[in-house]
Amino acid sequence: MPVKERILVTGANGQVGRSICSVFGGSFDVVGFSSSELDVGDASEIQKIFDVVRPDVVINAAAYTKVDDAEINSDLAERTNFHAVKYLCDACSNHNSLLVHFSTDYVFDGTKADPYSEDDHANPLNIYGRSKSSGDHYIIENADQYLIFRLAWVYDNSGTNFPKKILQAAHGKDQLTVVDDQIGTPTSADFIATTVHQLITTEDANNNPRHNNLYNLVPNGAASWFEFAVHLLSRAEAMGFDLKCTARDVIPVKSSDLSQPAKRPARVVLDNSKIQRTLGTSFAQWDSYIEGFLQQMRRHNDRL
Repeated sequence: MPVKERILVTGANGQVGRSICSVFGGSFDVVGFSSSELDVGDASEIQKIFDVVRPDVVINAAAYTKVDDAEINSDLAERTNFHAVKYLCDACSNHNSLLVHFSTDYVFDGTKADPYSEDDHANPLNIYGRSKSSGDHYIIENADQYLIFRLAWVYDNSGTNFPKKILQAAHGKDQLTVVDDQIGTPTSADFIATTVHQLITTEDANNNPRHNNLYNLVPNGAASWFEFAVHLLSRAEAMGFDLKCTARDVIPVKSSDLSQPAKRPARVVLDNSKIQRTLGTSFAQWDSYIEGFLQQMRRHNDRL
């Protein structure tokens, strides 16, 4: 039997990290570390882990993603989203490991009407976006082998995220307000992990190089947070969830009505045609993943 390649997953307790460990577990020797088990912002810890694990591939799912808190805790955002990326990138080069890293749609300012391609200039509006953009730039300039996947509006049945908050709030309240002037693409963590696995494990029929590439990784389509909430609650109601607030009870509001410390881009739709061409596949619309999410939520939380 061939020896399985070893994958080191950082941030293994996060939404993307958990899905990566689950999806990759069958075909790779996966060694995952949660944020409490491995401080990626400590260069010496990174070096010790690499010496022990000796990974063929490193999937960095560790990130500081609290967009508003980053405006106050800018040092922590920089430590996790830039300095840790630098340490991981350098360690991968020293150990001849492939670095797989996740970026964000928040590297863009949201002023472009058309979808953003991988080649569009980054211009983040907030500290979170700037810290992620710095990490991306370091990898592109310094890594020997890398893949960067730019994500948007990530959610999963565990962790803290928008659809979970909406479901929990709708269970106890009879009315919700949600912004309708921020546009993006809701992206399931399962979709992310499955697609990354496919790209890494599937041979390219034309021998096109896949490494040292940046890919936008989102399903097709886009929605406002309001449209996301309405569709979520509509499907949840149809599935028999116990809701005080239904889709009809969600009220749209403007971003200016909220007191959010971090400025958000108004519209970032990522052009995902590059990765679909690379894989020779067509992605589904973002809303096709909602039912699976709700089924997972029901299994994990009977009261909903």
